[in-house]
Amino acid sequence: MKALIFRLPKSLLNITVKNEGMKEMFEQGAFDNERTFSVKISTPKKLWSDESEEGGTPPFISEWYEKQLEALTVYKNRSKYALNYTQEFIPNEILQNFPRLRTTQYRTVIYETPFGKDTTNNTNILTDVERLKDLLMHSIIQSQQYNWILITEVRVVYRKNKEINVDPSNKYPNTLVVTKENICSSERAWYELRFEYKKFEVIATGGYYNQDDSNDFGTFVGTAAPDHMARDTQFILLSPVIPAKTTSKPKNFKKVNKSNKWRFKSVLFSEK
Repeated sequence: MKALIFRLPKSLLNITVKNEGMKEMFEQGAFDNERTFSVKISTPKKLWSDESEEGGTPPFISEWYEKQLEALTVYKNRSKYALNYTQEFIPNEILQNFPRLRTTQYRTVIYETPFGKDTTNNTNILTDVERLKDLLMHSIIQSQQYNWILITEVRVVYRKNKEINVDPSNKYPNTLVVTKENICSSERAWYELRFEYKKFEVIATGGYYNQDDSNDFGTFVGTAAPDHMARDTQFILLSPVIPAKTTSKPKNFKKVNKSNKWRFKSVLFSEK
């Protein structure tokens, strides 16, 4: 619910739901995200009319909420199972095609806080970059559609305040958030798979993914994530317990980097 509320437009003032249970879920989500909107229970006859107050919830939005809540419930149940039986969530295609990963132990990452206090100096920035790299290299992303991505390359960006051009009301997430970002240019459009935490942003720039209705897998290089994940909205992150070995660009990433950008590649998959 917290992730769902986080994506709601700031202009939404009122939400209409079907029952008391949904009302409590939305109110708790609003509290967790420091949002101020009212939640009302609909009457049995009508969810919406022309006389409803401005900022209310029309039927098509209510239906969208219900679908999202249903998907969220499934996601929560899968997440609980993944916490207890992480190894069972590793796709067979990965184990069959990459034997060296068969002995890798994974853990399920939900509401992760990779590091605590906000980064304040160059030493802390580099330490935090390494923590995020260790968390995500060789990680596996599972979606509610049972699609998956195995990450073998990432780009880490540290966002300075002066470089950010966003709504001041938007806050940096205090837990690791997995998102899809729709990117458009004059020539094409694509999705990026991103991980956000505090002032850091990590973009998956290489890896393997499942093919629709097939035991085969595909590869991607660059920021464009696989097209078939465009319909996915909920993700479970499986992270290796022991960090994978990597190469970096700049080669010595421990030195101060004026661009605040770092790239990492898996040594294991660079050897293939």
